[in-house]
Amino acid sequence: MNKIQINMKYNYCGDIMANKSKTKGKRFENIVAKMICTQFNIDSKYIKRAGSSGVRLDEHGDIDINHPYIEEKFPFVIECKNNERWKFNDIFGKGTENKSNIFLEFINQTNQKRYDDKYGLIVFSKNYEDVYGMVYSDGNDLDNKLLDEICELIDNKVISKIGEYRVVIFRFQEFLEKWYSKYLNSDAM
Repeated sequence: MNKIQINMKYNYCGDIMANKSKTKGKRFENIVAKMICTQFNIDSKYIKRAGSSGVRLDEHGDIDINHPYIEEKFPFVIECKNNERWKFNDIFGKGTENKSNIFLEFINQTNQKRYDDKYGLIVFSKNYEDVYGMVYSDGNDLDNKLLDEICELIDNKVISKIGEYRVVIFRFQEFLEKWYSKYLNSDAM
């Protein structure tokens, strides 16, 4: 009996570790969803979090906005990454050609979930850091146009190149505020 109890404790501890990571990710998704609801002044019923890491076919990223007006004016597939591995050196060029750059992993994951009429928006953070956003372009004209638009819109940003991608990184809150002011602040909502 003691041997079985020990194994059960071991498995239980293993399950706890796996759940901590999922809980951290869900908590971060909730934070991002609340930021969007607050800034865009919409009820949380219009924001859906992915139930099973994007397994359902009708999901678009980790956070899906289902408000008719905002969905039209906010053309992004939002992927949330609360990950301790990223470093600012990765953004500023150190190791940008390195295939292990965490931001290349983020971009590749987001590219798989993009749709023709949506752009990848990676929202990321880690412990004791602010919440940041990143948009990227692999050189196509529509992506480049959006990057240029965001560069004009955001005052505080980092423009860099990670691998083959041109990227713009910014504080997510400032991005939401500026996007709302320019594209969403109307009586139509």
